Amino acid sequence: MGWALELWIDALGYPSVLPPPEERKHVASAIGAARAEQARDSMVSRKH
Repeated sequence: MGWALELWIDALGYPSVLPPPEERKHVASAIGAARAEQARDSMVSRKH
């Protein structure tokens, strides 16, 4: 996930978050990544 997922979302024309939430929060576990993913909606840029 991470960068690849966000780049695909961007390529499809949907708003993406770059860098991905997992990278911004420097998560080290799957639980941390899940929490970062849940916070993604509030981080989505409104450029599209």
